[in-house]
Amino acid sequence: MADKEARFVAEVSGIRYENITSWSLQQAYFTPADAFEFTVTDPANPGKLRDTFRPWQPVNLYLNDLIQLTGRIDKIQGTGAGDADLQCSGRDYFASFVDAGCDTSFRVAKGDTLEYLVMRLLAPFGVTSVSGDGFAMLRNARTGRSSQGSPKDYRSAELEDDKPQEGQGVFQFLTSILARHGFLLQPTEDPTGVALVQPEFTTRPHGVLRRSLQTPDLTNIKSGVASRDYTNVPTVTIARSRSMSTGGKAAPTRSVVPSFGPGSPATIGELTEVRRIFGSVAVQTPSRPGEVGDATRVYKPMFYHDDASRNQEQLDRGLRRELAERLQGTLTYRCEVDGIEAPDGSIFCVDTILTVDDDVENVHEDMWVSELDVSDQGDGPATVLTLIRPGSYVL
Repeated sequence: MADKEARFVAEVSGIRYENITSWSLQQAYFTPADAFEFTVTDPANPGKLRDTFRPWQPVNLYLNDLIQLTGRIDKIQGTGAGDADLQCSGRDYFASFVDAGCDTSFRVAKGDTLEYLVMRLLAPFGVTSVSGDGFAMLRNARTGRSSQGSPKDYRSAELEDDKPQEGQGVFQFLTSILARHGFLLQPTEDPTGVALVQPEFTTRPHGVLRRSLQTPDLTNIKSGVASRDYTNVPTVTIARSRSMSTGGKAAPTRSVVPSFGPGSPATIGELTEVRRIFGSVAVQTPSRPGEVGDATRVYKPMFYHDDASRNQEQLDRGLRRELAERLQGTLTYRCEVDGIEAPDGSIFCVDTILTVDDDVENVHEDMWVSELDVSDQGDGPATVLTLIRPGSYVL
């Protein structure tokens, strides 16, 4: 790794505080709100400390002068180790959407666009803009490196009539609609904006995470564990829906999608390891009820049903999302490294690519950062990364 030092700064009411004794930041691409925790100290005036860092107080968090999170403090409490210390925890600005219930009088009209839906639904929270590249810009700001990728255009999508259910949250309702069109909601540098995105798998790797048995001096991984879990991976998915035909009558829609190989939305079936595991044993087509199968072969069909899908494209999008959730477990790599910087000198961040070269776990491929926990508990900064195969989560 490069520089193992880390300067953590909490900015409140335009004032930057560096008297932080411990801190942690958690980013998770598929979790709606990133989280933070830090302990700030002021031996001279602990009472003022508790007035400055109040619950619901806006806060910006920086690592080495690079913005990492814009959000609010949820909770403060003393540490019990001394009156001078105050522990603050909270989440980024998406927490407002996650915590808020959705007004059941809200209606989505046929022909509305995704942008119009997002703007209307999130306007009460101060959101005034929607973009396709806003999260890429935040990622560049966090890492200190520029990598754009290829954002997908969300403007052409048109919606059908819809409404929230009783007890449904704003974020839950919104993401259920976005999922049918292949998009995820992510933050931007500005809390008045949100981004409609897909995972970015095309950017160049930010260096190599290595655990070498032949040349230990090149090792930069403190510990690493790989999980290859096929427990919930189907061999084939059969999706059904009651969509609306051109004439306005409900008509069944059906798709049959293999998990690997031709016709699969995932590209990991082309990898040698996956071909060895799945290629010679998987049944790629469903059998008829009562038909005798081959006991020497694996047959695990998944049946996906979504009456909320109004056409074939929406059904296929929902199917791909469900399949992606299961396929990402075929290889999950979790490791700890010293410091906060990737091998190329950028700050670690989700939605980036790293090359993993681990002789112990036999992982030698590019992987995508889905989660990270970067922290310093007083003994120096360290980062825990969770990575999955880029081609497994395809929307």
